[in-house]
Amino acid sequence: MILEMTLIPLPRQTGDEPYARLCRIPVDKSVGYCPSMKALTLVTAALGAAVLLAATPAGGARFQWEPYLAPPSACPGSLSLNAAPAVQRRAVLCLVTWARAQVGLGALPMSDLLSLAARRKGQRVAVCRDFSHTPCGIRMTASVRSVGYSYATFAENLFFGEQDAGTAYSAMQHWLASRPHRENLLAPNWHEAGVALLRVPELDGGLGVTLWVMHFAQAL
Repeated sequence: MILEMTLIPLPRQTGDEPYARLCRIPVDKSVGYCPSMKALTLVTAALGAAVLLAATPAGGARFQWEPYLAPPSACPGSLSLNAAPAVQRRAVLCLVTWARAQVGLGALPMSDLLSLAARRKGQRVAVCRDFSHTPCGIRMTASVRSVGYSYATFAENLFFGEQDAGTAYSAMQHWLASRPHRENLLAPNWHEAGVALLRVPELDGGLGVTLWVMHFAQAL
């Protein structure tokens, strides 16, 4: 299930994946979200309109996302759940860097502050057992604000996978295959990114879950 946040209320639309339902909610609402499956995305602007990029080729043809996925050997740790968490986090950023390079975009540096915010969001998701951008009804940007990060534009991708499906590579596959997630990954205006990885015993009906939270931001 896909969740996209914007400052302007818009009607529900269907995404370009069979399972996806796109819900657009005013960013200043502290509660309210669509039922979720395994991947969620949020795009919000602090001062203006949301960041939305064209992701479907002319004529409505299916977007071929596979060329944007790096070979596992290019990003060590991307297929391993046993690698050190720091290695797995770097693997996700490596996969994002590869995808962005395919459209001529530069790498995003890892922000310790955004990573802390991502971890706080993940902890809230785990404690509330609520796979959404507003776990337990908190504001969608609460974790970023809690660390004192100032941004012009901010976006968030969430993913969880059970057991072996929780690798960095699996997260990236799901994000690339989903239009709103892909738009976040390939947006040209980001300055930096943050990544968090959490192990959760049970979440949204899944057991032995790996939860990924990735933040993107254009800093002020």
